[in-house]
Amino acid sequence: MLKHIIFTLASFGLLRASLSAQLPDPLPEQFTVNQRWFSWTSDFDIETKEYRLGYIHRKFISWMIEYEFRDIYDQLESRAKARWLSWGAVFDVIDAMDNPLGIVEERIFTFFPTFDIISPTREILAIAKLNFWGTRYTLKDPVTDISMVTLYRPFFRWKENWTVTIENPALFNQKQIDPRLFLIVMALQSDREMWARKRRRNSKSSYSKVPFACTMQDLLDTEKLSDTKNAFNALREQLEIYRSILTSVDPSEFDLEQVEEIVETKLQSIEYPSTENEKGEERIISGLQYLMPLLDSNELTDGQKSALYMLIDYKLNK
Repeated sequence: MLKHIIFTLASFGLLRASLSAQLPDPLPEQFTVNQRWFSWTSDFDIETKEYRLGYIHRKFISWMIEYEFRDIYDQLESRAKARWLSWGAVFDVIDAMDNPLGIVEERIFTFFPTFDIISPTREILAIAKLNFWGTRYTLKDPVTDISMVTLYRPFFRWKENWTVTIENPALFNQKQIDPRLFLIVMALQSDREMWARKRRRNSKSSYSKVPFACTMQDLLDTEKLSDTKNAFNALREQLEIYRSILTSVDPSEFDLEQVEEIVETKLQSIEYPSTENEKGEERIISGLQYLMPLLDSNELTDGQKSALYMLIDYKLNK
C-alpha cells in the first residue's frame, strides 16, 4: 500500500512538471493577458476562456527590471531580464535552466513604439509595432511584412487587459516564435504607463527613476519643457474649436476602429529622419498637427470625426 502511494505521488509530480515545462503547443489562437486588480507589483494572468495558462510577474526587488513567467502551480518557467546600459529596452529571455529563448529589443528612433523579436541565434523573427492610440501591437514578418499576431487592448480601460490573436498560425509556427517574447512587450508597455501615472501623482519624483519611460507625459518632463507645453497647449486650443460641433455626435465602436486604421495609414506616410537629434516629442506633435485637418475633411463621416476628436482629446490630456 505504501509503495502504491509513493508511486502515485511520484507520477503526479512528473505530470505536474511536464505541464509546467512550457506554454501549450500548439498555442491557442486566441487568449488573454489580464492585469490583476491588487498586487504589490505587476501581475498578469494568461488564460483562455476555458483554462489558465500561467501568469507574468514583475519582481518587486531587482537591480534592473525582471519579469518571471510562472505556471498555474506557481513554478518558474522562464525569466526576462533587462540589460544594463542599453539604449531603450533590451530583454534577454531565458528558461528556468538558463537556456536562451530569445531577445526583445526596442528600436529607438521610430515614430511608433517598435520592438524586434529576436531568436537565440540573433535572427529577427518578427517586428512588433504599436499603433498611434496605444491600443494594438502588430507582429509582422520582417521579410514579407505579413501580420502574424495582434496584441489588443481597449482604448478606454480601467485596467490593462490584452487580447492576443494568432492571425497566421502557419507562419507563426514556421517562425518558431516563443510567445513569452511578445508577452514581455505587453507587460512593459503597461508598466511604462503606470510608472508615468505614478510620477505625475508625485511631482517630487525624478524622470531618471522611471526605466524606459516614453509616454506622452514623459515627453513633457524632458529638457525643453516650456516649448513642448506651449505646443501641446496650442493643439488643445485648436481642438477646442470643434468641441461644440463634434461632442454632440456619438461615435460607434465601428467608427473608432475605422479611425484607428485611417490614422495609422496617414501617419505611416510621414517620413521622420532616424537620427539621434530627432526628438520624440517633435514627432508626436507633428503627428497630431498632421491629423488635426481631418476634423474638417470630407474624408471622414461625422461619426468618424467625433471619434477622432475624442481620441485626440484623450491623447492630449491623459
